Amino acid sequence: MEMLFDKTITVLSRALDYHARRHTTIASNIANIDTPGYHAREVVFEKELALQMNETKTGRDRNGTNGATREQSSIRVVETDKPVNIDSEMSNLAENAIRYNLGVELLSRKLRSIKDLVREVR
Repeated sequence: MEMLFDKTITVLSRALDYHARRHTTIASNIANIDTPGYHAREVVFEKELALQMNETKTGRDRNGTNGATREQSSIRVVETDKPVNIDSEMSNLAENAIRYNLGVELLSRKLRSIKDLVREVR
């Protein structure tokens, strides 16, 4: 029963939110490559995700409790001082797509294992 109440689904869902937002941001960077004065933007979330991954391993949140409720992580888009580099953006887009697909696969496996567990309990 412990696997039903771990934070894996929450962490994977937030990671998918991050990768979806990152995809949109990278696509915007590519679309604006020829816009004068446009600087590349990036999504900031890795630190929060790393903290949550650590919480998942320890079973405790940053407040030292293992409460189930927690404020939604912020996914922010920030402007950098760098111009858009098409090679870098295309590489980022490909990497992001791979990571998103991995997250979908992991979430699917987690949900499938819960479904199988529920079937066994019946």
